[in-house]
Amino acid sequence: MIDWSAFNMYLKSFGQEMTLKLIDMFIADYPANISKLKMIVEARDFSQLQALAHNLKSNCALFGGTEAADCALKLEMMGKEQVNDQMDEVFARFLVASEDLVRELRTYRSTLS
Repeated sequence: MIDWSAFNMYLKSFGQEMTLKLIDMFIADYPANISKLKMIVEARDFSQLQALAHNLKSNCALFGGTEAADCALKLEMMGKEQVNDQMDEVFARFLVASEDLVRELRTYRSTLS
């Protein structure tokens, strides 16, 4: 679910044209990022987990995806601290929250086309 107040702050800061370009890039990159994240989680590659989760956290937060950003932060910290506990569960929660974010961004984007 999008936190529209956070999203609107970003929109005001960067303008509609730049925001739409970034939304398009985020949506286009999403399938590859999720596939890569799934492989990283399965392999328990902590350094790669920390790096990718950090990027995903930032991207989700920019678009008001607070739940997805929170899960990505947890994954980032798991990578940093090399913690296995509940990694699969946090990844599953991130997947649901990020899919919701992408769906809402697509809907938002379609209203402007």
